[in-house]
Amino acid sequence: MGSYNLTAVSVTNDNATRYIKTSGSGVLRMNATTGAYTKFPIGNTTYNYVRIFNNNAAADTFSVRVQDTLYSNAGNSTGSLNNSVNRTWTLSKTAANSGTGVNIEFNWNSGDVKGTLTNAVLYEYNGTKWIKANGTQSVLGNQITVTDYTDTLSSKQFMVSSSLGATVSVAASACQNATGINATFTGSGGTAPYTFTYTLNGGSNQTVTTTSGSSVTVSVSTTAAGNQVFSLVNVSDTNLLNTVSDSATINIKSTSTSTQSASACSSYIWNGTTYTTSGTKTWTGTNAAGCDSVATLNLTIKQPTTSTTTVSNCVSYTWNGTTYSASGVYTASFTNAAGCDSVATLNLTIKQATTSTTTVSNCVSYTWNGTTYSASGVYTASLTNAAGCDSIATLNLTIKQATTSTATVSNCVSYIWNGTTYTASGTYTWTGTNAAGCDSVATLNLTIKQATTSTTTVSNCVSYIWNGTTYTASGTYTWTGTNAAGCDSVATLNLTIKQATTSTTTVSNCVSYTWNGTTYTASGTYTWTGTNAAGCDSIATLNLTINYSTSSSVTVSQLGCYTWSLNAVTYTVSGNYSLTYTNALGCDSIVTLNLTITPGVYLNAKAILSGPYVTAAALMHDSLRVNGLIPTTEPYTASPYNKTAVGGASGETVSNVILNVSGNNAIVDWVFIELRDAASNGTVIANKRALIQRDGDIVSSTDGVSHVYFPTVYNGNYYVSIKHRNHLGVMSLNTLSFSGCSTQFVDFTTSAPVYTAPCSNPVQRKQIGLVYTLWAGDANNNKNVKYNGLSNDKDALIYVVGASTPNISNNGVYRMEDVNLDGKVRYNNTDNDRSVILNNVGVNTPNTVIFQHTPN
Repeated sequence: MGSYNLTAVSVTNDNATRYIKTSGSGVLRMNATTGAYTKFPIGNTTYNYVRIFNNNAAADTFSVRVQDTLYSNAGNSTGSLNNSVNRTWTLSKTAANSGTGVNIEFNWNSGDVKGTLTNAVLYEYNGTKWIKANGTQSVLGNQITVTDYTDTLSSKQFMVSSSLGATVSVAASACQNATGINATFTGSGGTAPYTFTYTLNGGSNQTVTTTSGSSVTVSVSTTAAGNQVFSLVNVSDTNLLNTVSDSATINIKSTSTSTQSASACSSYIWNGTTYTTSGTKTWTGTNAAGCDSVATLNLTIKQPTTSTTTVSNCVSYTWNGTTYSASGVYTASFTNAAGCDSVATLNLTIKQATTSTTTVSNCVSYTWNGTTYSASGVYTASLTNAAGCDSIATLNLTIKQATTSTATVSNCVSYIWNGTTYTASGTYTWTGTNAAGCDSVATLNLTIKQATTSTTTVSNCVSYIWNGTTYTASGTYTWTGTNAAGCDSVATLNLTIKQATTSTTTVSNCVSYTWNGTTYTASGTYTWTGTNAAGCDSIATLNLTINYSTSSSVTVSQLGCYTWSLNAVTYTVSGNYSLTYTNALGCDSIVTLNLTITPGVYLNAKAILSGPYVTAAALMHDSLRVNGLIPTTEPYTASPYNKTAVGGASGETVSNVILNVSGNNAIVDWVFIELRDAASNGTVIANKRALIQRDGDIVSSTDGVSHVYFPTVYNGNYYVSIKHRNHLGVMSLNTLSFSGCSTQFVDFTTSAPVYTAPCSNPVQRKQIGLVYTLWAGDANNNKNVKYNGLSNDKDALIYVVGASTPNISNNGVYRMEDVNLDGKVRYNNTDNDRSVILNNVGVNTPNTVIFQHTPN
């Protein structure tokens, strides 16, 4: 239109094939009624129409134009903003908005997007920056709708870009007065530099801007203990401004100090260190909060004292109340004025008074100290010794007389008398000095008696008693006694001691054992006594263990087959089997196996449902389980599915213990498994109802981990199909071999070919990256996904939420219309189920039908 304006009453064709180009300053004016929507078919190089809904329940005139570029934040000059729709819409209206405002829908084409558009947001220009438009926004494909827009529409400019986001982070805690502690602000979805508006502990707004990259740090003050809360208010880049909500809290933990005083003698031990000098000592440790704890000790070291005294005294000396009578070094301990030990030392010399005794035997008389004594007696004299102490001298005086004597002696062998040895009896005389030193004449009447000897040789067992002594070792022994003459009698014993012998034998034998002619059948300790080669006792001991043969039986009931660990043999037929081997005691052992084999096969299957599949996590979400919506009894037997059980009973149940498991093995939903005849794949041999985990593993509802077991199914080849209540089923291309002794594995998540139904859309599964998944969207469970036409799945959704209330959400439900399995049925807005159906059939091909590829 260039600079011209065009006013139209209405557009009668909702799917217009022509549109008005608004490349210049011209606008398209139309009257929006109070009824449904009014569509503005405008664009420039591409069709980018606008629709007006519910204009405050009042008619009004709107002016709309669209341009092929974005305005920069300068206002009217063109700019470049990545990850955005390269379009600017300008809207005006005659009357001001009031009440609930107006609803506006903006549309664009995929080719209008520059970069990668994620989390699309409608922005409006406020004269400085592009800010998020007010009202409630929802995105569906290449379409964004703002509901209840209440701002004034006066040449208001709008554009669509990726959401501008920001986060703040900080360490959970730090110690008081720590350095280098920072809070980090990080922007996303825009172009650096970013400016962040934030508050600290709820105070006034502060701003910080990145200098390079998308992050900037703010220093955290650690001078005061307590929490510091950084709260984001908004974030902006060169073009955009967006309100964000994020916060981070750091706890500044206190340090601690303490002071104590101590006084000790000589040394003091504090915190493992010994101190010997007075002074102020410090010690740094860690308090209960993990921060520094500084302790101060005001220490006084007091010293002990010593003294030494040297004394020399006669006889004894009294010191500190104690009398000492011997020379030596003595100590006494006291407490000095400082309260410490005081040690006094006494070096003491005790000088002794002396006494002397002289014994003198003299003939007739004796002169001592100038006095002549002629009679025997004890005489004393008092003097002073060299040490200066008393010295008392005593004289024991004997006055001796000349003597005569006669001795009669009887002696053995010989006798010595006055230096002469006599060996014969007789009378002998000797003249000399008597014992007193005087003349003495002695006479000896002597009798000489003779000594005797004897030898005995003995050989005996163990021991021998001789002259009252017991001998246990061989050898030569002597004994001296007195003979009849009263002289020595020397006896000699040549003794040989012979030893008894003992032996011990330990035997372990089966059933019985024969020893020294006797057969033993019980364990125990047995002895036998005989005579050894030396003629003494020989005692033998037998430690006997009798081991016995054993027999046992074991009863086993097993599914499919059983491998007996005793012989590693695999059995597939019921029966009684026996095995003979040697038991741990080395004796025969017979074991009987009473075996019952129940026919059946195991299936280890894997599949992915596209509805709940989260590409970034490479897992399905488990919203039904998290919200407690998965039924504890399988849903396929009852209405509305009404599937007939084949090859066993239905009604499988799952416990809350299994449903409480989280992580990769969390339960997503129930699935339906079929084994089909190899000759006729339309015939179901057996079916089971099982559980599918987040990683795609299909497990038994019995314990939530085991493979799925099909009872009464014999070994053979079968097709395998997996079905779900609102996803299209899949079946193996070929038959798989099943055996009761092994588990058959089938993985429907890989590119391996699967069965293709005749005359159907050839795309059997939905490929997401490298993962193949089951098609989601069969909201009415009729084995196809359809967006338009009869029995389409979109109508099933609108039936649940209500045709007159398409924007409401039916929450907390377990229904087949919930095709993304989030526990909600939604027709519009975020995470709606209609988008799943539309995206699967194709936004540009809404009449396409996707069929299930199974025989029936």
